[in-house]
This record gives sequence, structure tokens and C-alpha cells, in this order.
Amino acid sequence: MADAVPDTRYTLDEKNLLTLRFWLAARYNRAAFPDEFNNRLGTTKVGDEIVKILKPLGSLVTGIYIRLDTQEELPADNPALPYRASLFLAFEPGDEPLDNAEKADAAANAIAEAFGNRCFDKTTEQWSWIELRDCVGISEDDLTVSEAKRLQQLSLEYLSLRSDPQGATPLGVRNT
Repeated sequence: MADAVPDTRYTLDEKNLLTLRFWLAARYNRAAFPDEFNNRLGTTKVGDEIVKILKPLGSLVTGIYIRLDTQEELPADNPALPYRASLFLAFEPGDEPLDNAEKADAAANAIAEAFGNRCFDKTTEQWSWIELRDCVGISEDDLTVSEAKRLQQLSLEYLSLRSDPQGATPLGVRNT
């Protein structure tokens, strides 16, 4: 890229430039969850459920943050030994903070229900694979830096890229 010249026909406003910077930082500095935790998200299909629940909200939920009880690799052949997780759905308060909080809380409740349906046995009252301890919406304005340091972000940027039509100008890019 050393020989490449920027295309000056396109510019980013300050907010979208900040978003691009965060995306690039996240892309190359991802949170590393234990492989078995990632496998369990796939095996139980909870990851797919999260995607389905959040997709209709568009860019309202700006991040999914997770606190795991352990970063250890749990045995793949023992679903009775679950990861214990708390999820936080960060949302941008925008012009309608109460409405946005209600939408984020509804999504959090739906995600908690999905975990319950896929990982909790009502007969034995036992969790398998992943035990969800808590799932809440939290405004970006209320998520402190000290709290964020104790959490890991679950990256779903591939969704936003996949949802754009082929060749479309990315959101926030202006043709000058």
C-alpha cells in the first residue's frame, strides 16, 4: 500500500471516522475467548439466535460484552460443566434514550430466553454448555471504562459487512 494514493472523492465525517478506527482496532485486536466457549456458542446455536435477535435492531446495539467465569478451556466432552457468562448489550442512547433502552432490554430478554431454551434443562433444572447468569442492555453513556476493562467484546462486525449490498458505499462515506 506504500505506493497507493488515497481516493480524495470520498470523505468520512468525524463520527464515522471514529467508527472506522474502532472497527480497525477491533479487527486486529480481537478478544480471545476460549475455543471451547466459541464451539459451545456454535453447537448450541445460541450464537445464531443472538444474530437473529439483534439483526432487526440495526446499529442500535453497538456491542455485545461478555464476562466469563473462566478463561480456561473446559472439556468438550462435558457439557455438564458449563461456562458461566454475563452479557451486556451496549446501545447508543441517541435522540430517544428511553425507547432505545426498552429495545435493548427486550433484545436482552430474548437472548436470555434463547440461552434458556438451548442450554437449560427444565426437567433437571441444570445448565449445560453455557450458563447465562445475566443479560442486560446498557447505554454507552453508562458503560464506564473500568467496567469495560473487565469485559470482552463479542465481535459481530461480519454481520454489518455481510448485510450491505455488493458494491454499496459503506455507511457514513460521502462521495464528494
